Amino acid sequence: MMLGRRSLLGAMAGTAAFAMCESAGVAAAARRKVKKFGIQLYTLREAAKTDPIGVLRKLKKLGYSEVELGGPPYSTMDARQLRRDLVRIGLTAPSMHAQMNELQADAAKVFAWGKTLGCDYVVLPYIGEEHRSTIAQCQATAKQFTRFGADAKAAGVVFAYHNHQFEFEPVEGKLPFDIFFDESDPALVKIELDLHWASKAKADMPAIFSKYAGRIPLCHVKDITAEGKMVAPGEGVIDFAKLFALSGQAGLVHYFVEHDNPPSPYWPTVEAAANYMKKLRY
Repeated sequence: MMLGRRSLLGAMAGTAAFAMCESAGVAAAARRKVKKFGIQLYTLREAAKTDPIGVLRKLKKLGYSEVELGGPPYSTMDARQLRRDLVRIGLTAPSMHAQMNELQADAAKVFAWGKTLGCDYVVLPYIGEEHRSTIAQCQATAKQFTRFGADAKAAGVVFAYHNHQFEFEPVEGKLPFDIFFDESDPALVKIELDLHWASKAKADMPAIFSKYAGRIPLCHVKDITAEGKMVAPGEGVIDFAKLFALSGQAGLVHYFVEHDNPPSPYWPTVEAAANYMKKLRY
């Protein structure tokens, strides 16, 4: 059917308006930012040895609103008092790390401690080779994750596992990462995706976000250079804006800056990371 001149102009105007709206939508999306970000306190373990509460105060001043607890000195402090200190300073601790030996010894106690601290998640940050060297070991570990997840749910928290590089290295032709999460209960076992280690392993992170959609509430934000060196976010080659644009699909809520071995003095790295997170738009 032929369009009259007036109808044609109207159609063209409508198309232009749609294009402008679409462009505005893209521009608005590009202006999104991480509303809140935190830090894994392992990054500042040396500084925290002498002044753990002072470390928390300084993090708040730098713009961090969340912390992820993990290891001493915080793990040896009274949970109720630490929670009060966090509230007083203006921080929250939505997540904590707990080691495999601690969970195997008394998972219920660990999860109860996390609940007392006000954590929503308790994360297993590492497993030894005895849990991942064969397919059978990986499958047994996946079943163990589900049991931990059930215990966590009973305590009112959520269990998650944090990756390193080895989960993306084939074991008897299969990736441990896939076994851990394909063979554990998705309702009970979540993922804390370490973006540095996944990138170092050359994992396809957008594909991971898609495959495990809604199952990745936590991530570790740390960068990597072209040579494979760990650096603060913004100092390497990871396109965080591209990844964070998929946050809704992944289910990402908590973004924890981390550096396994920050250069001394530690604070410039921590401050640079905070400044990057404040400015990041995606």
